[in-house]
Amino acid sequence: MLAAVLAGGTAAAAPPLNPGGGNGGGLGDRLPQGPLIEQPDRERPELRREPRISPAQAAAEARREHGGKVLDVHLERGARPHYRVKLLKDGNVRSVRVPAD
Repeated sequence: MLAAVLAGGTAAAAPPLNPGGGNGGGLGDRLPQGPLIEQPDRERPELRREPRISPAQAAAEARREHGGKVLDVHLERGARPHYRVKLLKDGNVRSVRVPAD
């Protein structure tokens, strides 16, 4: 096509796509209708479950199981909610997972 333009000729235009379906033979009737990107948990209520234990209970369990000083507790939501508890023990920071249900 570029050679035809450089030689002074005209290039034939490609036929337009018909994504809306109809008689054009496009893919419109087979395209997904919803968003193409996975939605975060806040927009998917089936994945948003409330934790059954508090952050303080998760910290106490992590401290009992692993020892050390609790630095941070963070809830991670999803199909299986859990707490990430950061512990300081013997100069090392360790992150442990405590189920929230």
